[in-house]
Amino acid sequence: MRLGRKSILSASFLLIVLMILVTGCGQSNTPAPEKKSEVNYPERPINMIVPYDPGGGSDMLTRMLDKHAKEQFGNNFTFVYKPGAGGAIGASDIAKEKTDGYSIGTVNIPNYLLQSISGSGDFDVDSFDYICQTASDPQILITPKGSNYTTVEEFVQAAKENPKKLTVGVPGALGDGHVATLMLMEKAGIEVSIVPLKGGSDLLSAILGKHVDAGMANIGVVISEKDNFNILGVTFDRRHDFVPDVPTFKEKGYDVQSFVGRIYVAPKGLAPEVLQKLETGLKNIWDKKEYQDDMKNAKFSTDWKTGAEVKEFVTNYYTEAKELIEKYNK
Repeated sequence: MRLGRKSILSASFLLIVLMILVTGCGQSNTPAPEKKSEVNYPERPINMIVPYDPGGGSDMLTRMLDKHAKEQFGNNFTFVYKPGAGGAIGASDIAKEKTDGYSIGTVNIPNYLLQSISGSGDFDVDSFDYICQTASDPQILITPKGSNYTTVEEFVQAAKENPKKLTVGVPGALGDGHVATLMLMEKAGIEVSIVPLKGGSDLLSAILGKHVDAGMANIGVVISEKDNFNILGVTFDRRHDFVPDVPTFKEKGYDVQSFVGRIYVAPKGLAPEVLQKLETGLKNIWDKKEYQDDMKNAKFSTDWKTGAEVKEFVTNYYTEAKELIEKYNK
């Protein structure tokens, strides 16, 4: 029996449709290969760059996090130490790393900001993506026992009556204590003579020996010897647990906020989901009671800030500090 042209075309059409349906069904039952993406991050250990020598405060704090890193990231951190130039070498290296999330690091506020202002670091505020802050220690204004200045009011009044006569010791030539003192000068409308000293122990010795009238020091440096000093005020937005009876400068009418913040950063340009995984993982560790207990036992002040909050603070601090340094350090 001969088929007509129409019948042949119809049969061919039906065959094609049938093949398409069979092929489609086969594809729908076979899962598509998973696309490689940042959502699988991390798939290997993360390098943690520490811009200081092993055994220091930044190393200790990060080691406390690392105790729990495997739970959150699948592996412990791989520690990479790059000390030198007060942390500027390591911070510069962090900024130059690949933006794949496998090289992050810890830097200190305001240390790296002041290095950027002074030109000693090859980076600036916008060189990093900000992951979080885990701890912070404010500065405190202290005087020796027996001093005539035992309150913020007495100190400010004396400074107004004797411009540039009162001496305030600070650790380092241009550090957090220096800038905190400039902030107080600006807010209170006073001028004092800032005396840079080698470090925290030299500062305490100078105050105890009454070689300077006062000192602006990190609370962690002073806390073990606090009974030897008058603590006048705290450069924080709230009273500190270590000295709950000491008022903030803000309470006294001078909004001075400066502290040593321990923050974690990555080179600028991480995928948003990678940055979020890092922040979430570190927050989960920070929330653990064991981690909090470790911090308290080591005399560190736990103080969580999100990456966005850190970025806002460092941007504002950088602007204010730069203006003050240019105004007073001529």
